[in-house]
Amino acid sequence: MARWLRFFSERFPVPLLAVITGGFALSSLASTGLVFRGSTALLGWLQAFLMFGVLRLMDEVKDYKKDLIAHPERPLPRGLLTLEEARRGIGFGLLLMSALAALSLIVFTRESGLLYAATTLFLYGMYREFGIGNWLEPRPLLYAISHQGISVLLSASIASLAFVSHEAVSPRAWLQASLLLLGAFFTYEVARKLDPHAHPLLRTYRSVHGDLKTGFILMGTTLVSLLGSWILFADQVWLWIFWGIELSVLFSYGLLIHKNHKITEALASVSLLLHLWGPAIFYFVRP
Repeated sequence: MARWLRFFSERFPVPLLAVITGGFALSSLASTGLVFRGSTALLGWLQAFLMFGVLRLMDEVKDYKKDLIAHPERPLPRGLLTLEEARRGIGFGLLLMSALAALSLIVFTRESGLLYAATTLFLYGMYREFGIGNWLEPRPLLYAISHQGISVLLSASIASLAFVSHEAVSPRAWLQASLLLLGAFFTYEVARKLDPHAHPLLRTYRSVHGDLKTGFILMGTTLVSLLGSWILFADQVWLWIFWGIELSVLFSYGLLIHKNHKITEALASVSLLLHLWGPAIFYFVRP
């Protein structure tokens, strides 16, 4: 157990995981505009916490061969956990996710249970690279696009929990909850891989696509964020707060990319944090 705690403290500290998944769950619920119970929020948080934890472990296993060369200091390459232990951990995590899907289906809403089951299946598909990993590997943009559905499914699953005391689940609630988070996660995914001098094995966006194409990729992810913000906060002052931070990520890339790509990554991190917690905060402080 001590080795597992050490692993997560290095690669995904539990407090950070709790902050990310707590915001994800509460904002997904808040985006529906419905009143939700504490038990609902707890289950939503458990759904998100478990999914992100298993995802982190999967990424470590998938990146093992690259990390042996590019990041030998990480836990798996240096032998803190063996590959077999990590794979068993993944299997156990998927089993827990399946049990949580059954609980959601039986005790809360049918839609949430089915969507969380779909989230579990999609996560396993990501782990297996949908059977086309060799083709996706040299194409970082298509690789990233193929993985973005996980945040949509998870957000929709959690949003569905808010309808436990209502008659029908609204597809609009799924759209509101998922688009806002999808754009922020995708933008951050690109912004954290901008270093053109990173090890060639890591295949960052600028090293593969160049500065101009990477800028267009960021423009696309920013547009998704802008759309999500507009759907959720149309005619509200909060819209301008979200649009300001979303556009700042894009502008920083255009203006500062040849000076310091870390500025764009930092702004994308702030944007992600705002998207994770903003809807929940605004939900609780509204009149």
